[in-house]
Amino acid sequence: MMTRRDFVKNGVAAFTFSFAAPAFLSDLARAQGASSRNLVVLDLTGGNDGLSMLVPYTDSAYYSKRPTLAIPAGTVLQVGTDSSGKALGLHPKLTGLRDIFNEGRLALIQRVGYENSSRSHFSGTDIWSTANPPNTIGSGWVGRYLSTLPAPLDPLTAWNTTGDTPHALQMAGVSVASIPNITSYAFNSPNTGTEATLEKSAATSIAGARKGKCFNIFLEPPTWIN
Repeated sequence: MMTRRDFVKNGVAAFTFSFAAPAFLSDLARAQGASSRNLVVLDLTGGNDGLSMLVPYTDSAYYSKRPTLAIPAGTVLQVGTDSSGKALGLHPKLTGLRDIFNEGRLALIQRVGYENSSRSHFSGTDIWSTANPPNTIGSGWVGRYLSTLPAPLDPLTAWNTTGDTPHALQMAGVSVASIPNITSYAFNSPNTGTEATLEKSAATSIAGARKGKCFNIFLEPPTWIN
């Protein structure tokens, strides 16, 4: 089982949503090689407190406003100061992130937002997903990026670990696989018996020719599906 620390530290070979990532992510990363660059999106919707994650531990206002929630100054993992000189520290349990920060491979960006916030959780979520405040029912920002990549696009260039495709990945004409569990992601054919076995063998052989990279084959009528 991959721990959260391993997941954040090692990365994966895909775009992915959900912090509860399946254990096979590390195998995909190794399959693509250490030289590849990957974007990992962790959607912590409603589950991340910015002031507990990155703590202004010398700010008296922080402790006066959070008498029971504040992280004790002596326990934070110091990471320097912000642009104004205010000292900052990571939550004491984020040792993995602190290690990556010390290696120069992590940037911490504070006060990220958008103008004229309605303070609505739902509209805010749509804005984050589309990166387009005037049209929050439109395509997702990752989906738009994928639509600009040259064809043919590897079917596993982007995928997510949830059952439904998140808004950020949605775009007309762009297919994104949902793989919440590797055991349910398998070859499926409308045929049975020897014919289905031969189809699966042929598809697996073709996949092996791609130098070990995990990818998806689309055949008609049989296909790789979840």
